Amino acid sequence: MFVTLQRVIGRDFRHGFELGSGGNISQKLPGLFPPDSRTGEKTRAAPAIWAQKQDFDAKAVAFAKVVAENRDKAKASLDGLKAAAKPVGDACDNRHNDYRLSRR
Repeated sequence: MFVTLQRVIGRDFRHGFELGSGGNISQKLPGLFPPDSRTGEKTRAAPAIWAQKQDFDAKAVAFAKVVAENRDKAKASLDGLKAAAKPVGDACDNRHNDYRLSRR
């Protein structure tokens, strides 16, 4: 499904689950990184999450807002999904650029 979306909208877009969910996963992001989760499991979460928690949380709130603003548009049509992909993807990248470690 993700490969098909990528072909259709021209972007590696993995936020379709968020736009289509009623659970507002994006709103739960800040709570997924409590202070005691800094170590343990193999993760790509950057230590900067905890060092700059207020900024991380603010970016998570901004992401949730963009998702909410684009959810109906994305669900309405393929053109709506295409239009929603950029702002939602950009808002997600805004967090990942600072707070997710590279796979390399």
